[in-house]
Amino acid sequence: MEYLGYVQLGTSMALLVGFCINKINIILKSGWRNKTLMNQTLMANDIKYVLNPLLPPFGEFNVPDLPLQAVRILLLTEGPDHPAFYLNGIRSFGFTAVEFEYKWICLSFLMQDPDFIFSLAYMAFSFQGLV
Repeated sequence: MEYLGYVQLGTSMALLVGFCINKINIILKSGWRNKTLMNQTLMANDIKYVLNPLLPPFGEFNVPDLPLQAVRILLLTEGPDHPAFYLNGIRSFGFTAVEFEYKWICLSFLMQDPDFIFSLAYMAFSFQGLV
């Protein structure tokens, strides 16, 4: 009987790992796409009064030169894939608070996905059954 519990726990862990490998990027990209589209309309005044005055003459934002509020608005309205967040090919948000907000929003996208919740609950109940 104990062997079946280990098999079920292993199966549930494989299900969760397979889900993470296959679908997390899709969930995060679609979540950020929807969020940025919504925020571009909701935060139009912030874009106008905070981001536009900081736009350099050559037209490219550089995150280390921006204040915290501007980096946060840039993340929420343009998304984490904006070229300003990449320095030498590495993603950098410039501020720990903005990086935490990015990770928190990504976690909220995952926690709203029913397939992820199912996989997590399946693993939790498999572990509970084993114990």
